[in-house]
Amino acid sequence: MEPAAARPPSAKAQRAAPREQCADAVLMVRPAAFGFNPETAKTNTFQRPVGPAPGAAAAARGEFEQLVRALASEGVSVCAVEDTPSPVKPDAVFPNNWVSFHQDGTLVLYPLQSASRRSERRQEVIDAAIERLAFKVSRLVDLTPHERHGRFLEGTGSLVLDHVQRVAYACASPRTHPQLVAEWARQMEYEPVIFDAADRAGVSFYHTNVLLSIGARAVVVGAEAIAPADRERVLARLKAGGREVIEIGQEALAPETFERLSGSTDALVAVPVPTIERLGGGSVRCMLAEVFRSA
Repeated sequence: MEPAAARPPSAKAQRAAPREQCADAVLMVRPAAFGFNPETAKTNTFQRPVGPAPGAAAAARGEFEQLVRALASEGVSVCAVEDTPSPVKPDAVFPNNWVSFHQDGTLVLYPLQSASRRSERRQEVIDAAIERLAFKVSRLVDLTPHERHGRFLEGTGSLVLDHVQRVAYACASPRTHPQLVAEWARQMEYEPVIFDAADRAGVSFYHTNVLLSIGARAVVVGAEAIAPADRERVLARLKAGGREVIEIGQEALAPETFERLSGSTDALVAVPVPTIERLGGGSVRCMLAEVFRSA
């Protein structure tokens, strides 16, 4: 994949430009053959196999369309690209795992653990986002060769980014290699914050965005899931960012927590995606590859 490249802006120029935490445009991939992927389920405990599900693909497309309409209604520019039916790509609806678009024009391609997912990386998807969302590529950072060596970093699933403070948070897992987190941070000029976290059964969370979200005004973090040896360090760094830090448990949001979260957002867009969550193990955040367009 060879998007047009130019000399990247200097570090001084990058720091001088105002940085946005949330993008006003997203890339999405409309699923053609959505379904349960047993290969990814080995590390994603949120996937729930239900046997033959002949209506799953159609249900997933319906959920996808509802999300596209909801985002557009709030002024978000959506580039929805069609998946191809062959080869079958059951997880194509989650493009944030293989590509990211940054405000300085950097395009990053990521190494995926599951071999069955690597065909999701299609040049036509990238080209559509560049054209329809007016993203100007200044440089390409291609980390995909690490797949040959068994090292993986799955985009903004593995990395939760504080763009304003330039901090990259990452929970180490089979899909998130600490060495690649450090390499990404070096190339992108971010501070890496790497930690361990696990569910109640002691299984490492496969992606960092399962337990951490950073918005413009608030941070939501499943603090009790972070390893005790790392928890204080991670929370201190999050609080240093100046946002309200909202700690949640592993159950549904308590009413007072929901009120705090609502007070930190401009609008609440609630779009149920139960089929995608149950079979794919990912939710709305995983369906969105944010596209940060240069000012």
